[in-house]
Amino acid sequence: PGTTWLYQHLASNPDLWFSPEKELNYFFSRYGAFNRLTTDIRADNQTRFLERAKKRGATCPAFEAKAEWYRRFTDGPVSAHWYRSLFRDARDDQWACDFSPSTALISSRGWAAIARMATEQRFIYVLREPEERLWSHVKFHIAHMGRFDDLAGMNLTEINDFIDRYDLATNGDYGSTLTRMGKHAPRQNIIILNYRDIIEAPDDVLRRVEKFLGIQPTPPENRPVNKRINVSRTLQKPPGFGDAYRGRFTAETQKLLKLGVEFARPWLSLYDDRS
Repeated sequence: PGTTWLYQHLASNPDLWFSPEKELNYFFSRYGAFNRLTTDIRADNQTRFLERAKKRGATCPAFEAKAEWYRRFTDGPVSAHWYRSLFRDARDDQWACDFSPSTALISSRGWAAIARMATEQRFIYVLREPEERLWSHVKFHIAHMGRFDDLAGMNLTEINDFIDRYDLATNGDYGSTLTRMGKHAPRQNIIILNYRDIIEAPDDVLRRVEKFLGIQPTPPENRPVNKRINVSRTLQKPPGFGDAYRGRFTAETQKLLKLGVEFARPWLSLYDDRS
């Protein structure tokens, strides 16, 4: 949660370099649950780029640069060498950025592979209260499937079955993720953001990230920081939602507290109140 907002506000910063695809999903595809970089998926992404460019009346040289990037992205084969090639247009004085939330779900072997990828690295991890995050994920996932209107008619058992079928709760296992990450990334190279701060004090969050990365301020014209992005559709969660995962929420939050993430402490009382 919050990564799209952050991406939108950092994308024009001259100290950062972003690939035409926001989410590359390389490490998840190699060290996660399934492959998000099949030949067909990459070809579809290239086709969508070409269709968008045609509608906008693409111009050279910007179009040619992106078209060449998509040729590399599509050709493969997917490997560490392939992944590195996706960033070869970045200058030496720029951060090469990959905004793939799915990276949080990779194994310890995956984090070891990330550690070998570059000598200097920074990680940004946005945390949202687990029950809020889970409900948002349910709405987003079922809308992505074209079934959002079905959600209002689903009972709690059906919703929980949907969560388990698509393993939606795992994205909120923040403590486990930070534990795996911390074995291969020094703590000072990780900034942990509270999603609530993005809502309540977005400009402060953006400044913290810029300071963390050691970059110049994002141009003022690209700082409409109070604008919410990629907001899921509105639907009240049903009574009892999250109760089946209360133990999981509590255990993961306790792990966060042991790792020093104090802004998560109030979350525990939310779960205790329903005991």
